[in-house]
Amino acid sequence: DIYRMKGVLHIAHAEQRFVYHAVHMIFNGDFTEPWEEDEPRESKLVFIGKNLDAAELKARFEACLATPANLEKKLQALRFHVGDRVMCHLAGDPDADANGYVKGTITQLMWRSEDMDPGGRARDAARRPLARHSPRAPAGAPPSPHLAS
Repeated sequence: DIYRMKGVLHIAHAEQRFVYHAVHMIFNGDFTEPWEEDEPRESKLVFIGKNLDAAELKARFEACLATPANLEKKLQALRFHVGDRVMCHLAGDPDADANGYVKGTITQLMWRSEDMDPGGRARDAARRPLARHSPRAPAGAPPSPHLAS
């Protein structure tokens, strides 16, 4: 049972620290001041509760770290692969069917645009498809795991 948690997270692709605080089911968090130039960028988390499994908490957060091994696990777990044919939900697109879908082909995995919000996923913030349905397909960018350290 977690009663309270708080911490500072170093989120991959973010120049600001993410500070959070939670009590039971109420969670507040946001990006705050930028990291200092010489400051180590690392995540620090505090949990207060009873019957907490410290090893499990640590393992689950370590699984979120932006390491090459974790990135490879995420890539292996993806449902679609480059070249797969998919239906993209692009409501408002002139090529979309009556339900807002367009046929597409997966062109890249774990795509990330430089203008995406820090810590965001492409489906949350990119405003562009991850599959190609027209010549407007996004250019490649580095993959986007979440926690950096």
